[in-house]
Amino acid sequence: MNPAADLLLHLRSRGYGFALDGERLRIEAPENDDLTALELELLVAHKADVIALLQAEPPARTPGWEHAAYDPFGPTKPSVQCPVCGAQDWFRAGDGWTCSTCHPPLERLAREWGERPCP
Repeated sequence: MNPAADLLLHLRSRGYGFALDGERLRIEAPENDDLTALELELLVAHKADVIALLQAEPPARTPGWEHAAYDPFGPTKPSVQCPVCGAQDWFRAGDGWTCSTCHPPLERLAREWGERPCP
């Protein structure tokens, strides 16, 4: 193995989760478990290799959603159309992906509605 793969395996065994957001590496840490200084140093030193390994992995599917056209809780934005409206504009809402046509994000609604009072 290589240092980046060893590090991923080690941290995943302790409950750490890894995901990519574009070119950004996102790390989800388990409660009450901090990275050691050495682990952080290794992550920084091998960040490009860790990202390459994550990009090469097949997308994970959330258990129970293997049959669906897309994984609403998966790490990557769905590449399919919304089954209700047919749009392909998705955004993260909590832990899952949501169609922004059917359920516009609050920030967009606030911009569109401006300062109008609620009815």
